[in-house]
This record gives sequence, C-alpha cells and structure tokens, in this order.
Amino acid sequence: MMTLVIHPQDKSTDFLKPIYENIPNKKVITGGLTYAQVEEEMSKHDEVIMCGHGYVGGLFAISNFPGLHHVSYIVDHRMASILETKKKIVTIWCFAKNYIQTNNLNNSFHSGMFISELGEVSYAGLSNVTQSMIDESNSCFSEELGSLIALTPKQIYETMQHGKYAQLAQTNLIARYNFERLHYDALLNVNAI
Repeated sequence: MMTLVIHPQDKSTDFLKPIYENIPNKKVITGGLTYAQVEEEMSKHDEVIMCGHGYVGGLFAISNFPGLHHVSYIVDHRMASILETKKKIVTIWCFAKNYIQTNNLNNSFHSGMFISELGEVSYAGLSNVTQSMIDESNSCFSEELGSLIALTPKQIYETMQHGKYAQLAQTNLIARYNFERLHYDALLNVNAI
C-alpha cells in the first residue's frame, strides 16, 4: 500500500512532519508540481495525508506549486472524486472538516479549526496563550497522530480520546481547543464543531 503525503513546504507547519515521517511506503509532495501532476499522483495512491494551512475550500499551495499563489488551493473540490475512492484520508488544516463534509468524504480523520500559531489565537477568542503552550500542543498532537497513523480513521479518533493529547487538553488551552475539533468521517460528524 502506498501513501501520498501533500504537505506544502512552510516552516510554520514543519511540526506536522512527525505525522507521516515513519510511514514506510510514501511519496511526499512539498511543492514543484502542477495541480494536474498532484491530481495524477493522488489517483495512484491508496491513502492520502494532507497537511498544512488551508480553509473550507481546501489545502493552500503556499506559493510552492507552479501557477498557484500563497492562498490558491493545491487540493480543492475538483479532487474530491479521487479522494472518495481512497482507503484512508487524513486532513490536518484549519477547517478541513468543512472540506470533508462539503465534499461528502468518508474514511477520513480530520481537524476543524486548528490553532498552530499565535496569529490564530484571536480567531478562537482565547486569551492568556503563550507560544510555549502552542509549541507543546503542536508537538504532542503530531507525535501522537504519527504513532497511530497506521490505524483506520475511526481507530485513530477513538484511541486519541484517551491518549496523550487528550491528557494535555486537560491543562493546555490550545490542546483543548484543537482536541475538541478532531473528527472522523463526514456523515458521522455532521453536527460537530
């Protein structure tokens, strides 16, 4: 089984690398390909992991792909028909849940709004947040998800409910906010945040 990882190169999301770094059979795309080439690669793989910055419409290209600007999408609604055929999808970007639900994709583990840097804290209405809290949350989340990445989306979700990130969420405001916004499968989480 081959896993495709789409993680546009961006220092602010390097903390996500532990999610996929130990997967044995993977191809990692960080930039340099056209939209059509990424689409072609996606059609060749059984599982797809997509990480970085994004919004409800998809995963941002971060100016790493020819012809696409910083907030152009490298993964958008046009790829949904390919993604719906995959054995497993993992999407970690802000509002990935909306992308999953809008495109009616299942067999996925995904995030809602996900705070990974100080600039995103005000959106969540949180206060008294420090960079060290964010760093601790980012590290714990990525390491735990990386240790569970071979499981199904449902198994990842269920295991994380009692794992290290759940424990950190008891004392870390950022981890609590993000933890409450982890989901699996579009149809099972229609009313989730």
